[in-house]
Amino acid sequence: MSKTWGQVKTEVKSALKTTFWGTIIYGGGLVIIAFGIYLSGAADKLLSLRHSSTITAKSDAGDEASGFLTGVSVQFSLQGESPPDATFWIVDDKDIDRCSGYVQCFHTFDFDPNPDLGQVESFRRVDVFFRDGPTYHVLSKHFTVKNFRVASAKVEGRAISMTVSPPPSSDWILRTVSLGKFESGQFKPPIISNVAVPSLDKSDPSKRHVILEQSLFGKLGVTFGRGFDPEASKGITAYFDYENSAGKKLQTVKDLTSQVKELQNTPESIK
Repeated sequence: MSKTWGQVKTEVKSALKTTFWGTIIYGGGLVIIAFGIYLSGAADKLLSLRHSSTITAKSDAGDEASGFLTGVSVQFSLQGESPPDATFWIVDDKDIDRCSGYVQCFHTFDFDPNPDLGQVESFRRVDVFFRDGPTYHVLSKHFTVKNFRVASAKVEGRAISMTVSPPPSSDWILRTVSLGKFESGQFKPPIISNVAVPSLDKSDPSKRHVILEQSLFGKLGVTFGRGFDPEASKGITAYFDYENSAGKKLQTVKDLTSQVKELQNTPESIK
């Protein structure tokens, strides 16, 4: 009996979590311990780990050689001779559903609140599982990531309060804060620009404090009150645009999906 793509994805994701720990480094190259799982009936195909496709990554604030910053959009691409029939992406053992079906995935590495003592850089894993004709394949790659907290966010009354940290290694100044959405596998251009005026954080002058009022999210299609649509909060993103003394610009982003959903559920919002 043939299985749906969703069923196959669930089975493979479960298999990846247990078998990818078999990955070892040998002689400077990545050796993946081969494994196979049956995917459907008598016509099953073993999961193939050999394929001519590759994973590439690029960003406005880093590359594969120098590494990437947490909170900065990275474009991952599945490069191959022919487009696959289906794809889904896994980053740091988390299924990135919002990129499912796309050969390109825009994503930000999450801040690690519990890094090893003194560790600023770490290796993060990206896996892409895809189907090429009747055969399923998986590719894996590690990337160097520099860990820093872009922003912390919490709901306060009818607003979201954020403490925003500047990127490291330069005299970055926060110029604008905007709101937009992550849709169709990518960060869309901001829908609302200059949504708030950043103020100094009293506990740390190097950081900025930003308040996002509930009314702003209504302009992004988010509904509040009785009968609100919880799906409308998906992909809501804050964009932080920086500039340094040399005129270089950098943008970091913060996913606010969970905070907006919490804001929808507050007693103040439901009234």
